[in-house]
Amino acid sequence: MKQAVLSFILALFSIMASADENGTFGANLTWSYANATSTLTISGTGAMSNYSIVYYGASIYIGTPWRYHVSSIKKIIIESGVTTIGNCVFYDCSNLTSVTIPNSVMNIGNDAFYNCI
Repeated sequence: MKQAVLSFILALFSIMASADENGTFGANLTWSYANATSTLTISGTGAMSNYSIVYYGASIYIGTPWRYHVSSIKKIIIESGVTTIGNCVFYDCSNLTSVTIPNSVMNIGNDAFYNCI
């Protein structure tokens, strides 16, 4: 039963990861993910939230709003106005090839880009 539930959840995540998405992120930030270009864009003003690593057996969970896209993100664009990149926020974006960080960013948190090549 546990295996069937896990398989269902993974299938649901796969469906969700194929669509464009967007939403709010912290008090004054928004995020958008464009599936066609595998691009994550962070807009607005202020600091990103910090995240922590949560271990589920052999799996790692980071609760960022774009967590379902982590393995497909190739490009991250952080727009001017963002002041801090939070802890673990882009953790395990292992297919990342490009990051744009504006001069407004004054601090990059611990493990923000951990396991990004």
